[in-house]
Amino acid sequence: EISLGLVGSEMCIRDRLDSEAEDLANEVDNEIAGGNGNVSADTVTRTETAAGNAVTQTNTLIESSNSGTTVTTSNLITVVTTASKVSATSSTVANNTTSDTTNLVTQSANILNNSAQALAVVASRSNNQDSPLTDQEETQVNTALDNLTTTGVQLSQKATTSAQLQSLSNSMISLVSSAKAMKVPITEGTMGKLVSNSKLLIRNIVRLENGSSSVPTEAEVVAQLQSDPALRARVIAQAFPLPPSTYETTVQTLSLIHISEPTRPRL
Repeated sequence: EISLGLVGSEMCIRDRLDSEAEDLANEVDNEIAGGNGNVSADTVTRTETAAGNAVTQTNTLIESSNSGTTVTTSNLITVVTTASKVSATSSTVANNTTSDTTNLVTQSANILNNSAQALAVVASRSNNQDSPLTDQEETQVNTALDNLTTTGVQLSQKATTSAQLQSLSNSMISLVSSAKAMKVPITEGTMGKLVSNSKLLIRNIVRLENGSSSVPTEAEVVAQLQSDPALRARVIAQAFPLPPSTYETTVQTLSLIHISEPTRPRL
């Protein structure tokens, strides 16, 4: 059995990508804030390059795992965390530029799907251990959950079919399930992001159900879900659950999700 870690050159590439991801995120935020909400064509190109590198790195993880090579847990989580930073930025850029975003949308979706598969591999190794990950790895998983669900929700705004939206939701469901299996403590900040992302995803599900190009407000969605049980059932089938959670039988909140133990420290 061969264990796949990172050789020196691969570590340098990954570390450069992590640094590039941080720089890009800051640059994109500044351009959106100061450029009428639009990202420049040069930054779009730079983001595409970084996203392409992230796709390559996560593809390598999946291909190695599928071929029977044992990829170390540390390597899997570290690469996914770095890639998640890139995808959060690339999916944000896709919604804030007048440039063609076809490549960015495809790249971001690939990173999301690959990352969900990679974390599922880590989750399969948990073997009912009380704390299968180190503290650092748990922090990285929180970062990845935050970034990857943000990626999924950003991409949901570009979705034009229910199938596309379901694929995004399936990846996010996988991420949440993996975190639960890994017994990762979800931080207050990450849980807040998961809640807001679940709400925006549901608004986009209803947008497609309505055949509209405009995302409905929270109040509009709540009204529709309360008055249309069939729509509510279809939305529940596509939404991703929050951990720990159960779906409410009646819609009292936009998210459709009741956090039964909001102070619970672990999934």
